[in-house]
Amino acid sequence: MIRSVGATASTRGDGAPRAIATSASRASEVCVGIERGAVRAFDARCAGKAAEAWRIDATIIHDDVSAAVDDDDDDVNAVCYGDKSACNYVFFASGRRVFEADVRAVSGSGERGTTRRLGAHADSVNGLAFLDAQSPSRGAVLAACDDDGDVVIYDVSAPGLGRVTRRMKHVVGGAGCATAAAFRRKRGGARELLTSATDCTVKKWDIDGKSVPVGSWDVRAMESVRDVAARRRSRLREAETSSDASARSFNPPMAHSVACYAGEVCEDAVPGVRRVAVTACGDGSVVVFDADAHGGGKSKHKKSAAAAATPFGHRDAQCVRLGDISAESALSPSCTRHTNAATCADFVPWNARGAVVISGGVDRKLIAWDWTAAARRAADDDDDDD
Repeated sequence: MIRSVGATASTRGDGAPRAIATSASRASEVCVGIERGAVRAFDARCAGKAAEAWRIDATIIHDDVSAAVDDDDDDVNAVCYGDKSACNYVFFASGRRVFEADVRAVSGSGERGTTRRLGAHADSVNGLAFLDAQSPSRGAVLAACDDDGDVVIYDVSAPGLGRVTRRMKHVVGGAGCATAAAFRRKRGGARELLTSATDCTVKKWDIDGKSVPVGSWDVRAMESVRDVAARRRSRLREAETSSDASARSFNPPMAHSVACYAGEVCEDAVPGVRRVAVTACGDGSVVVFDADAHGGGKSKHKKSAAAAATPFGHRDAQCVRLGDISAESALSPSCTRHTNAATCADFVPWNARGAVVISGGVDRKLIAWDWTAAARRAADDDDDDD
């Protein structure tokens, strides 16, 4: 069952997972956007094979609006829950179009009940994020990012087409695609948005401020404890020439998704870090990092003794890199990891500490990870090498 750490589920009936969404209001449910126009929700409480809770056939909706929008792309590249009090609504992107569906009206055959189209982009939409209303002047908003590198903020509090309130550019000059988005509400009411892109970066925005990023991370520059150990032992070059690392070189760590943990990580589990984010990468790894840090590269700030030993296993480490075959060359082929690009990842709502993430990949696997346990194991291995 996918509720167990290390367990998997398959979506082979439809295609590879392209996006994952979870919600605290539907704590047992995992919603997955899949190739060829399907949105499927699995009941993670079931032992053994995860049971399907409901599904939406996006191709049916495409037939309804095909006259209005010329788009043959049915892949569901983005999903997210809306209406956080009950999460009866799901937003999803199929091709260039963004939809909202009432899951209470979805039939067993996949036909949609109450559905509205929010808008159409110039290129395929890859990521969605919803933030509920704070006040009458701050209504519910939806962020959508696309292959053109654009990030668009919609006001979805009113019926009908979503009103565009802001546009931001994650990638300039066609250097990559914006792949995913995740909102984060800070203390004091500030509203932040994290976006990821195929240029291997994650950026943070203040959606009520200027349309320029307030933070940036390069996944290639962030080091896990294993990366730090390899650099310290001057063995990085040998590792990169191994057969596993050669396979990785064909898939750079493009940031295909980003998600934020809604609360604060338990101090007992991960001292020294509070607000974390996760991104799924093109090299098959899943990276957990501190969303309040300034970005990749070696930290220039001194830390307390507790923070120096953790949160990521070493004082110079900025992340935990799960399933990284180049950094974990000792992994046997039978170990749990993605064998191709990881395309989506999110924190599960049933773990109150934020310790468990679930990821999907081109290999059509859904994998649950305990990243805090991985950080502790990496730290223990690093101590044994000293």
